[in-house]
Amino acid sequence: MAGFEPRRGLSPVSVVIGLVGLAVFAALWLTHVHATANGRVLDCGQFLSSWIHGSRGRPCQSALNARFAIGLLIAAPTAVAAWAVQLRRNGYLGGRKAEPTGTPRSDLRVGARVGTGRASYPLARLSATPDQAVIRSPVGSAVIERSKVEAVRQVSKTFRVEIVFDTVDGSGTGLGIYSREPDEILAVFSRLGWPVGPPP
Repeated sequence: MAGFEPRRGLSPVSVVIGLVGLAVFAALWLTHVHATANGRVLDCGQFLSSWIHGSRGRPCQSALNARFAIGLLIAAPTAVAAWAVQLRRNGYLGGRKAEPTGTPRSDLRVGARVGTGRASYPLARLSATPDQAVIRSPVGSAVIERSKVEAVRQVSKTFRVEIVFDTVDGSGTGLGIYSREPDEILAVFSRLGWPVGPPP
């Protein structure tokens, strides 16, 4: 898989987008709202306190509703943009999406642990071939080379059974797969020629 560098954790770009959106959103909520009535400009007070304690008449209520709508129009696209950048950076979608080399290939919806991040079932995808296995999830993506794997085995965790990779170079550390049918995952790896070890 040439040109793919597994990424984990938060994208700096998505963090910046989120912080800018949060700053603008906070400014809208903390500044005063003004309305016009009978040619006079009314100070309706700080948006947040006015919204909590009720408006000071119909002109102020209309101004508060308008400010709230503007906040939503800013917050929603910002959240979507930050999340899209995060997913693209982590190889979950777009041009950086990780794909394994080799055939035959099996694809399964799974849950995944990538580093310190966790993606619940079925938000992650496992793609496996005789040469590579690729975990793609919103919290990060990783490529596991068959040549570096000594065993694919299941371990019992507190609330689930997890599939882990024992590797010669430690590249499988911090990676795990879980599913409602862990035996199905092990069967896929066995069918593709990976060394499947027994449960501890």
